[in-house]
Amino acid sequence: MNPTAILTADWHLRDTTPICRTDDFWKAQWAKVMHIVELQNRYNCPIIHAGDLFHTWKTSPFLLSTTMEYFNRFTEVRNGPAFITVYGNHDLPQHNIDLSQRSGMNTLATAGKIVIMENGHWGETVPMDSFSLQNLLGGAEFKDVAVWHKFTYTGAKPWPGCQDPTAEQILRKFPEYRLIVTGDNHTPFVVKYKDRILVNPGSITRQTADQAEHSPRVYFWYSEDNSVKPILLPFQEDVITREHLEVKAERDIRMEAFISRLKEDWNVALSFEDNLREFLSVNKLRKSVIELIHKAMDVDG
Repeated sequence: MNPTAILTADWHLRDTTPICRTDDFWKAQWAKVMHIVELQNRYNCPIIHAGDLFHTWKTSPFLLSTTMEYFNRFTEVRNGPAFITVYGNHDLPQHNIDLSQRSGMNTLATAGKIVIMENGHWGETVPMDSFSLQNLLGGAEFKDVAVWHKFTYTGAKPWPGCQDPTAEQILRKFPEYRLIVTGDNHTPFVVKYKDRILVNPGSITRQTADQAEHSPRVYFWYSEDNSVKPILLPFQEDVITREHLEVKAERDIRMEAFISRLKEDWNVALSFEDNLREFLSVNKLRKSVIELIHKAMDVDG
């Protein structure tokens, strides 16, 4: 049974290398895109993407032209466009949908490489009217499908005070949709409620150190029984480092110790400049550090 559509989100295409990566990220990113191209070609089905195609709205000409080259390889599907998406927060200038025409995604749409839906973008309070997707793709199988760049989760709150809805809450709130595809949360999961499902595909690349154990994927969706199947994308183990976090932690510790010493030695009867001179006179600091302090404070040595 061939899939009805390929579900994906959060590609965050970029021409810079994430600080946590030790490999050739540019090459790794396009290897995943090419794998998705091959899946789309093989099954001749549309790709439904839930936002954040680019890592930043202001894409470089090089990144934009490379994206066009890969998107040229998608094959036309029987009932509509090959790639349908919504604006994510990273795709929008100042996170503002009113400025979307300035974005790299809009350039892709203008060039005819993608189709951007009218609704379901980041910041909207409800998912799109499902019939918009049916109008784009045709066929009754798409009439009750929603695409929404909305942070959602399952299980415990991802951070204290999180106000975003759970996947279960979204499914209960919008019973008119049998399939809801969400983006923004880079962790993949599928939640079922009665005979309806919410799919959060997660990111296709690992761009932060906490994603070391993440397995990038897309999902095949089968309209006949409203089921999905995860399809893992190729990725290389052991290319994520935490060294930059360890360096930052050590720097934070040294800064806290420095501030603590300042507090202990501070004399409220003296001016700030006098306190600074006294501190520098009794504490051993590198000459370069002292010169930087003097320059920043514009005081004499």
